[in-house]
Amino acid sequence: QASGRWYLLALRDGDDRTYRVSRIEEAEPLAEPAHRPEGVDLEELWLRRRKDFRARRPGIRVRLALPADRRDALSAVTVDEERTRDGTTEVVAAFGDLFHAGRALWPLLPDVRVLDPPELVTALRERARAAVVRGGCRRSRPWSP
Repeated sequence: QASGRWYLLALRDGDDRTYRVSRIEEAEPLAEPAHRPEGVDLEELWLRRRKDFRARRPGIRVRLALPADRRDALSAVTVDEERTRDGTTEVVAAFGDLFHAGRALWPLLPDVRVLDPPELVTALRERARAAVVRGGCRRSRPWSP
């Protein structure tokens, strides 16, 4: 499981494959049971596949700040740098692209304040404004990047 999504690790025609379970549209039960090849450590295999996947993506680095007691909110994010000062934790986190960063950080607002890159700050600000205009956002405290 990664970021709340389940994945299936499999071999297909001898090649390693990774399938996101939510994208599987159809499955057919087979008579023979599935078996794991000898010596396969699923945790190690998952970590390696995840690392390989991330290495193939161009990626962006996002600088953000949040209260130190909310640091656990970023547990699913790869953090490259981190420093805590005066009750605030500032991190530089790696994401696949701007879309990925926006999707991952939106649910953490307003606890997380995105500082950089400016295009992500702008995109999140515009999304928040649109939500307020539509009446779909009720915030208990103000937030501005």
